[in-house]
Amino acid sequence: MSRIEGYEELKRKLERLEKIPIEKGLAQFGLLVASEAKKHAPVDTGRLRNSITAAQTGKEVRIGTNVDYAKFVELGHRVEIVPVKAKALRFYVRGVGWVFAKKVVQGLTGKSASWEKEGDIIRKPFLKPAFEFAKETAEKFFRSFIEKVLRGDIG
Repeated sequence: MSRIEGYEELKRKLERLEKIPIEKGLAQFGLLVASEAKKHAPVDTGRLRNSITAAQTGKEVRIGTNVDYAKFVELGHRVEIVPVKAKALRFYVRGVGWVFAKKVVQGLTGKSASWEKEGDIIRKPFLKPAFEFAKETAEKFFRSFIEKVLRGDIG
């Protein structure tokens, strides 16, 4: 009876493939994508950037934030902000204190100048670039992850 050379090693690798800790790979990939989102998040106080997390549930990872104004940063808002029900806007400026204004116009100078402008809408996407990064790097990341599992580096 002939023996197939390398059969035992192939059998071990196939057994490892059956037990791939995909959740561990997803958790690592989620952290990588969240890190990419943080790179694109605008920073004033750091609250938005620090709130970006990766939450894994089974074989699903969600990247996001619980900061209420994140949707306006990601999707956009009007360049000119005016009060809706009050006579003035009230907000806190570091180093100055509380400020009252009839309107605020963003995107003219300073940090806001790097925001995307389209008509009277201004935005600074941070999740969209992270999603694009995820699409571009997922295959390479998981191919490398599976190779590490097969080598026995990840158990």
